[in-house]
Amino acid sequence: MCEPRDPVKHRLHQDVLEQLHQQAQPVGLCSGDRLQVGFDPAGKARTARVDPHGEWIVVISDAGARNPVFPYWAAIGKLGTDTRVVSASVWAVFRNAVAGADDLRPARLARVPQTQRFTDVAYTHTPKDGPPRTVTVGRRCLARETVHIGQPLWVLRDSNGEVTQLRLSRIWRAPGQYPVSARVGAHAPCWDPAELCPSCRLFGTADTRGEQQDKGLALQRGYRGHVRVGDAVAAPGTGTIEVTLPPASSPRPGAGQFYLANSRDVAGNVGTPALRNGDRPRTRRRGHGPCGAANSTGTPRSPTARCPAADELAPSTPTTRWSAPRWRSGSAACSPRP
Repeated sequence: MCEPRDPVKHRLHQDVLEQLHQQAQPVGLCSGDRLQVGFDPAGKARTARVDPHGEWIVVISDAGARNPVFPYWAAIGKLGTDTRVVSASVWAVFRNAVAGADDLRPARLARVPQTQRFTDVAYTHTPKDGPPRTVTVGRRCLARETVHIGQPLWVLRDSNGEVTQLRLSRIWRAPGQYPVSARVGAHAPCWDPAELCPSCRLFGTADTRGEQQDKGLALQRGYRGHVRVGDAVAAPGTGTIEVTLPPASSPRPGAGQFYLANSRDVAGNVGTPALRNGDRPRTRRRGHGPCGAANSTGTPRSPTARCPAADELAPSTPTTRWSAPRWRSGSAACSPRP
């Protein structure tokens, strides 16, 4: 387990990472590699070198969600002596979360086999006062249903020091505490034509409950909406452009992050239980809401870094509902490479 430290304070700049990656060829700098790190008088990491017996480990993460205006920084953690055993239940929840990762989508696996453990991370830094520059900062661990020795993980622990959650990144999925029906309450999708909300009266609704009649026939109480979209005919001389539209999908009442907006002026509008884990009081966005999504709140758990063993545990687990990711503080943990 790594010592509890602030991952924002202890990190390496992209220039240092690029140099380390070049020096470590042909393999390159990999997430979980051990380092010797040099600090300036202010306690900031300035230099580093790869050392199999180093006291620090580096965590290389995907660059897709980073703001290109700012340089790439990689978290580093100092190895401690404490070790913990991860329970089968914690491991099962982790495997459920990993199963929905982008790295395991069929389209990705068609290009990158599951046996591949690392992939290069190229980051294009676009500062406001200079030209864009692309740097390869190292190789991150691909999301897989198993972990390997030396792979760094983010973890949470309870007051007794036991591991309660594993994560592949600092910002990741957290399991929901209640089913969507309990969180949404009276704001669940409409199904009775005699009791429709204004949105469903205008746009219509479908009864998907699958309720059965006495004779075994399914009841269907769908309501046809009053909005029609006809064909649009372009005027002569109209040109065309090609655009990529975001994917369309049905409303997801449990995805509170999409339907609710932050507001410092809102208080006391919490839901019981919260629509979404970790939410603070919010207002609804205009024009969004699954039949009028409820406002919500929640209490984030207090995290700290732990280091799980890389043993194989029970793969099966009941289906878990997941809330959208939120920022949570924590530190990196890893199993040292042999």
